[in-house]
Amino acid sequence: LGEPVWLRHAGPGIRSGLWIGFLAGGERWWLLLPPPRFEPQALPSELWLFLALTLAAVLLIAGLFVRGIVEPLARLGEAVAATGDGAARKATPEGPREVRRLAERHNTMLDQLAGAAAERREMLAGLTHDLRAPLTRLRLRLALLENDGERAGLARDIDDMERIVGQCLAFLRSEDGERTAEPLAIAGLLRDEIARQHELGHPVDLTIAAAAEQCQVAIAAGNLQRLLDNLIGNALQHGAPPVEVHLAMTGENVVALRVRDHGAGIADTDRNRALDPFVQLDAARATDGSCGLGLAIVRRIAAASGGEVLLADAPGGGLEVVVRLPTR
Repeated sequence: LGEPVWLRHAGPGIRSGLWIGFLAGGERWWLLLPPPRFEPQALPSELWLFLALTLAAVLLIAGLFVRGIVEPLARLGEAVAATGDGAARKATPEGPREVRRLAERHNTMLDQLAGAAAERREMLAGLTHDLRAPLTRLRLRLALLENDGERAGLARDIDDMERIVGQCLAFLRSEDGERTAEPLAIAGLLRDEIARQHELGHPVDLTIAAAAEQCQVAIAAGNLQRLLDNLIGNALQHGAPPVEVHLAMTGENVVALRVRDHGAGIADTDRNRALDPFVQLDAARATDGSCGLGLAIVRRIAAASGGEVLLADAPGGGLEVVVRLPTR
């Protein structure tokens, strides 16, 4: 129009029309635009509902998809962690193809490890078993010797060899992780084993706390016998008599079996190594029929029953071995 234009509005935040003023034919004219003509229009409620339903469906599908991946991975991770802790556990192949393939490879690895371990146990068990025959023949020849000095020396050598063979066989049996199907009263088993030790002439004292009389532990009688044989044998061979065995509760669901001697004990820095297989803390022990498997057997049997083994200084001197087992 080539004329000035005026714009009028009620102000920010006030709903009003837009007034447009201009000159035409020598007169001022005003054009009114109502608010719906220039203000942003709100989305229809139907469109909002459609968008909300679409978003909910997308989130549901995404959640199911993520859950289908995360849960199988979590279960596979638990199986791998259990295998790393020594309790081999197979994983169920489920979830996406890559996760199923990973679980199948984990199971294949477990089968291969179990086969290798079984072959190793069979080979070592056969070797130690075959050694018993020549040892028996040596004893027969030993009985025919007339020299008492030679007979005594050879008898000690044969005893050492039989002790090593016995430790190897006990270690192999403990590797199987034998568990009793039903919990057993440990106090009664313990009394029977200590009575057997007394029959063998071993100076062993037994004390059972009243609270531990009725407690039950998932440990096989054969495993308890091997555990005590190694603990008492170590205490008599490397410590000093008398050997004291004490059974007591240390918590609501934990029972502690303590075996102590009166020897020199084990230094703090060597206690972790003492529980490893074939570890000789003292070089002289390698010549007295020991092959470093006693405490390793004890730890393996305790672990198979869900427990643990700790080494500590006994009050007044000596070594105290504490075997903690969960009660059932």
